[in-house]
Amino acid sequence: MKKTENNFKKLLLISGDYGTYNPFDVISDRIKNYDIEVLHLNRRSNEKTNYKDLMNVVPLIGTSTDPWFEQKWIEKCIDNKLKINIFIDEVYNLEKRLSFLEKYKKNIHNIFYPGLLDLDILFSGIKKTICRNPSFSKDHLMQRFNYKFNYEGPIVIIDEYKDVFKLNKIFIKKNYKNANLSNVLAEEFDINTNQKVKIRSHPNSGLDQNYLSGEVSGFIGYSSMALAELSFLGFQVMSIASSEVESTATSIFKLNDIKEQSEMKDKDLKNIFKFLKANNENKNYLKNQDIVPLLLNLL
Repeated sequence: MKKTENNFKKLLLISGDYGTYNPFDVISDRIKNYDIEVLHLNRRSNEKTNYKDLMNVVPLIGTSTDPWFEQKWIEKCIDNKLKINIFIDEVYNLEKRLSFLEKYKKNIHNIFYPGLLDLDILFSGIKKTICRNPSFSKDHLMQRFNYKFNYEGPIVIIDEYKDVFKLNKIFIKKNYKNANLSNVLAEEFDINTNQKVKIRSHPNSGLDQNYLSGEVSGFIGYSSMALAELSFLGFQVMSIASSEVESTATSIFKLNDIKEQSEMKDKDLKNIFKFLKANNENKNYLKNQDIVPLLLNLL
């Protein structure tokens, strides 16, 4: 049921990085269907926005590994005596994502998170609600990822930069530093001259040959949420991260779960998929609560 014009609060969404931007866009589109005003501010395009109308507002603030933007808006909300709701979209590099929240604990009303995390030590006494990431919507993801499966199609690398890569036991050299994933794979496989290997950068870095649509046979990446989303759509997907790397793609979807005693003896990247175990780990995660009805209860 839609709320009447005089019986709702505004939803303020604050996203500091690419990962939170997409699920917050989905939340915004869905909440607007209830004739509720939504303002989505993000670091990419609203860095200097000075939104002053914080009366009758419910804030939902994301987390990132460089949280200056979120911190700025948390302090604005505190100055306006608002109860703060936190959304954890990803479990990668969690210490960096959450450490800045410690000094705001008494102002946090609720934490929405994907499970798997022990938040009681850091956030005891704060309500915590397990929910799934709203970006796991087939309609949304089919628009975002315009790909069609073809066994003969190219493999697409979901490219991302990391200070340190910790790779699984398939690889001869286990750790790489200060590199893009495409550079790491170029060290291990013959991909520079292989027309069957394409690159999609995450976040989008504006590559001239960024492969954003077309036929694919599978995707390879590290910890990007895009891997979990593409797996959800039914594509063949693999993470090359070691078991100690925690992310939605690895810890929840188990896309780095490889067979025992696996060893890559050739340089054909396409053969890497034979080492991946089949699993249905994501089914339990996708049974988690939908965050949108939970947010409607706050508005």
